[in-house]
Amino acid sequence: MKATPRPEAPRESRKDGKPLLLNPAEEDPRPHLLFVRAHLLGLTERGVETVRLVELDRPPLRNERASWLSMVDALLVLCAVAKDERVRQECRGHLIWTMQDDAPYAGMTRAYLRERCPRLANPPVPHRWLPEGDRCDRIRALVEQYPEELGQLE
Repeated sequence: MKATPRPEAPRESRKDGKPLLLNPAEEDPRPHLLFVRAHLLGLTERGVETVRLVELDRPPLRNERASWLSMVDALLVLCAVAKDERVRQECRGHLIWTMQDDAPYAGMTRAYLRERCPRLANPPVPHRWLPEGDRCDRIRALVEQYPEELGQLE
């Protein structure tokens, strides 16, 4: 299949001369973007143009984000229903890590957990940084290890 050329990205807005594309390293994108589960919507002209030009809501990426949210949902369920306190604490640690910048889809995960678990996502004292290590593999292993508890997700 032949790749479709991307449109030329405009460097400035016609209205106020500010850059049209968002740079999340330099500004908070939350006023401009909204995650609805794995979908990403632009809320402002800059948000809409960033999503469109960078193709941030293309189906393959949206599917990957949806798979990641399934893992996050599994951690939430295990954190609530696992009988073993160590498993609950491990899940809590993984949930904290999923909101760190080095985790996959961290911005989406932070937005999702702000709604689902406001106390976890907005603690009065910031969570300490947690190393990544093999967290993605460990999360997958936990999900596979507790199918009965996670049957509640279906």
